Amino acid sequence: MDTLTACHECDLLVPIQPLPLGCKARCPRCGYTLYENTPHNVEKNLAICLSAIILFIPAISLPLLSMRMLGQSQHDTVLAGIYVLFTHDLWWTALLISFCSIIAPFVKLILLTYVLIGITRKKTRFRHFLAFRGYQKLDTWSMLEVYMLGILVSMIKLLELAELHFGLGLACFIGLLLAVILVRVTLNKHQVWSLLEQYRVN
Repeated sequence: MDTLTACHECDLLVPIQPLPLGCKARCPRCGYTLYENTPHNVEKNLAICLSAIILFIPAISLPLLSMRMLGQSQHDTVLAGIYVLFTHDLWWTALLISFCSIIAPFVKLILLTYVLIGITRKKTRFRHFLAFRGYQKLDTWSMLEVYMLGILVSMIKLLELAELHFGLGLACFIGLLLAVILVRVTLNKHQVWSLLEQYRVN
């Protein structure tokens, strides 16, 4: 079974064949791309992951928005928003937002960076396999996009009520979001699993 892969569209089982660099394997029945050998995919995604990790701290700690209304000004950050939920006894909401918007995305980036570094050094161990499996498990819990959508909705609602100024944190958050989406779109998981197996040492 390790030499077969199932087509995501029509479920046809297809034998896995080694591919030349830059080539794609397509399903013989429906034409869906099964896997591909993308050149420099690991190095590109490692660079994006490191950029995302660098952006993470300012994205959650610097002000996203500054709001001025009735002579009073307020600066809002991701961490400050979670703290406000805690102080209003909304524990479960605060914990859920903390996990989905901070913990899960950050742990995902760390795990993937660890895996990709192991591959670039051409030395992978069982813990790299566990790390990549953990990265895939956390994929459904990382919801930076939902948080960004919440920010946009809040901005639209507040535009007529208050004077808004965008903070450096918002620029970092958008950069972080784009980096996470780019990794999700460009990462060749099949290639990563193959390279983990290829460079495995005891």
